[in-house]
Amino acid sequence: MGTATADLDYRLLAPWQTTDPNGNRSQVAFDALGRVTKAAVMGKAGGTDGDTLADPTVLYTYELDRWKVTGDPKPAYIKTEHREEHGAANTRWQTSYAFLDGAGAAAMVKVNAEPAASNGPARWVATGRTVVWRTNAIHEGSRTRKSRTAMKATIEERLKDLEYMWTTRKDDHVLVPVGINPDGSPRYFIQDISVNHGVVIEDNILASEVKRRMLAAGVHVGNPNEVEFRKSLIRKRLGRGSP
Repeated sequence: MGTATADLDYRLLAPWQTTDPNGNRSQVAFDALGRVTKAAVMGKAGGTDGDTLADPTVLYTYELDRWKVTGDPKPAYIKTEHREEHGAANTRWQTSYAFLDGAGAAAMVKVNAEPAASNGPARWVATGRTVVWRTNAIHEGSRTRKSRTAMKATIEERLKDLEYMWTTRKDDHVLVPVGINPDGSPRYFIQDISVNHGVVIEDNILASEVKRRMLAAGVHVGNPNEVEFRKSLIRKRLGRGSP
């Protein structure tokens, strides 16, 4: 039985080639920042059934400064192109995009879908929803752009998922003023005080409608970090009203 081996890039202290116990080789290429830009499944030495870094199996493209290059606040992304079959003669690739949030985590991933008709325009299947939960990180009116065609649910369907915030669990939520929007309307973030979590709604239309419905339903407005306001919330949740 053979042994797996690795050839190291000593600048990056990472392997640029690996060979499995059966003698099948894989290689990767790095950019100046140490990111993998190409990967090739090469097969056995002397064979012709694999790929090379000149005609790789996988290509990676990084657009992390997109907002600066384009002058528009579009999200950064990593593009991955994966060859469907080994060999330079194969020109069919599967493409995916991982769009990143401000922390560098994947906010949404979209991959190729079968076109509606032969030679029709490209279609995509996207993961994720437009509502993201984060501990103690709340934001309304994010400028993150998302493809509307990638959203599977309508506004009304997504509002139905959120209506507990102004109906059955209204007293667990607070609208905290955080300034003024460009149109002059108040800006809020939404806090679930029962678990000390915030709600991120990365869609301006949905965020505005959620805010409108919460205000219409009488959801508390204030800063839960202020002692007296928190005391009033606790009294209401306990059903005691004012002292």
